[in-house]
Amino acid sequence: MIDSSTATDLIHYGVTALAIDLFVPGNILLGGFSDLRTSNGTDISGVAGHPSMYGYQEGVGENAQFYGISGIGQITTTKVVVADSYNKCLRMIDRTTRSTSQFSGLCGNDDSLFMKPTDLKLDLKNGSQLLVADDEGDVRAVDVGTGSISTFAESNFSCSVKGLTQDKAGNVFLTCGNKIYMISYCTRRFTVISGADSNGFTDGSLVDARFYLPQNLFFVANYTLLVADRLNYKLRWIDLSAGTVASSNACRGANDYCKPSSLLLTDDALFLGSDTDTMQKFTCQYN
Repeated sequence: MIDSSTATDLIHYGVTALAIDLFVPGNILLGGFSDLRTSNGTDISGVAGHPSMYGYQEGVGENAQFYGISGIGQITTTKVVVADSYNKCLRMIDRTTRSTSQFSGLCGNDDSLFMKPTDLKLDLKNGSQLLVADDEGDVRAVDVGTGSISTFAESNFSCSVKGLTQDKAGNVFLTCGNKIYMISYCTRRFTVISGADSNGFTDGSLVDARFYLPQNLFFVANYTLLVADRLNYKLRWIDLSAGTVASSNACRGANDYCKPSSLLLTDDALFLGSDTDTMQKFTCQYN
């Protein structure tokens, strides 16, 4: 667990941190709704896009336009791929030149093979592909070299997927609607881990626990998931071995409703990004 009283405001420069990632040690990437920025923890600078201009346009720096950055993934030492949700595609950004290009899907086109990509991770079992959370509960596989798209797993339900991660066996875990799902890497079958159709807030057993539009998630240990439960303003700890869910306050102060959206774990800290213009750093001990 973590104690929110130990959190410090790392960045508060009007950053809507809907997605965060670590490019190199000490260099954090932050995805806002329409721009990508970078920070060393003190200063912040733009990489591509503009915070007050959204749409679709390839370009360099602020001349590029995005429409809903919701996931970030590094594929080479200089190339970053982002999920551009409302443009229905993945975009590539060259960190050295700050130039953008279409990477996968048809940007700004209803005929794109993506419904609305929201998160992406390099496949732990197959490093030549990205796993991409798509709207309506599906997961796409994207070839890192060519950008070609195939379906990794297709659901038989409809919900808004927000976060995607994998365990060491490669099984995929999703936040979708108010539920946490697991997709078997072998069978590609969906299983509900916790949550329900309706929203709410309850800790306890996996069966009884309730969430309210959870967003990003990742493993902090072999069988422990950390989930950003956005509209409950909480961090939720899912212990899969014990079959329980517990909570921590996501913000400093009882009235500081930060709506947690994105999470980044490093060797010595946990970074929490929100959609209310702030990012916090937890330097306390957790397990």
